Amino acid sequence: MKFKETKGLQKTIKVSPRNPDRVIGTFHGEAPSREYVKARHYLTKILALLFKENIPQIHMSSTHPHRIEVDRKNWDKDHTEMQRIIRWGQRLGLVGFSYFIIAVLGTNEKFINDPKTQEFLGKILTINRSFRTSEDLVAGHNYTKEKGGNPIYLDSFEPWNYENKRPLMLGFDLTVLREEIDKLPEEEKKVAMSSLDRIMVLWNEERSKFDKKKEPQT
Repeated sequence: MKFKETKGLQKTIKVSPRNPDRVIGTFHGEAPSREYVKARHYLTKILALLFKENIPQIHMSSTHPHRIEVDRKNWDKDHTEMQRIIRWGQRLGLVGFSYFIIAVLGTNEKFINDPKTQEFLGKILTINRSFRTSEDLVAGHNYTKEKGGNPIYLDSFEPWNYENKRPLMLGFDLTVLREEIDKLPEEEKKVAMSSLDRIMVLWNEERSKFDKKKEPQT
């Protein structure tokens, strides 16, 4: 399916006016922080290098407005139908029921149980440590398929998790991610390692902001 604009649960997607091979996703909610948005950008850049056939590359991120720009992927028949049901649920205020219908139809299960999707999940879940991303990764409505049956993941990745607005833990296994980056070709490895270094700086800045808020006033 080729689209001009569609509204999902988390963001509204439209084709980039500057580049028709990309889409812009505008999130409905505010960004957790500037550091989070930048770290999500760098993490997506790394994962798109590691999983070129499954994750669209990211090209832009902003906090105000809360947006991302990524490579465009057309929807297959199953994804188009799942999104149609979800939008129907949104209009009627029955989003939960729309997911129930998708479950009854078996579209989600059919997609997740596909061998190529299982292969992707087996790899990405060794890296991911985010609670929310884990749930998104096993939700069939977050994928489309290319003509050869290759699964394309269309949702976002969390660089870290929060608890009561406190940065709690990184959203990935640092050791495993470094090991996977080390397998990349030399030029891509440099880009990925530089991106990872930036994530860690941003992570420390985010934690530092929270710690300063806790300091007693004198």
